[in-house]
Amino acid sequence: MDNLAVSDQFIKSLLFAFFLSAVIIFVLQLTNLIDPDHLVGREGIAWLVATVICVAEPLLRHQGVLKGAIESRIGEFTKASALGRLIGAPAGCLFAWAIAIVGS
Repeated sequence: MDNLAVSDQFIKSLLFAFFLSAVIIFVLQLTNLIDPDHLVGREGIAWLVATVICVAEPLLRHQGVLKGAIESRIGEFTKASALGRLIGAPAGCLFAWAIAIVGS
């Protein structure tokens, strides 16, 4: 497998998870469903849920539960996608939390 293609998949997955989780956490904070001041409470659970949702999709595609995408055929892409999302989702959550703290 081409090393450049795997790293490209990693970067795309990282950015996708970063932006998705940042938007989700930011919207939850704007609607006052979670409070940025209580990181361990609902905020931490929301971070965990966002991370699990982002990481589960490429793994489910690789196992054949979901159809399509390249992850269903090539294991290296599954690893790159899962690792990128595992890093990107908490980073996006942290970014949204930091923006809320700095903005208040």
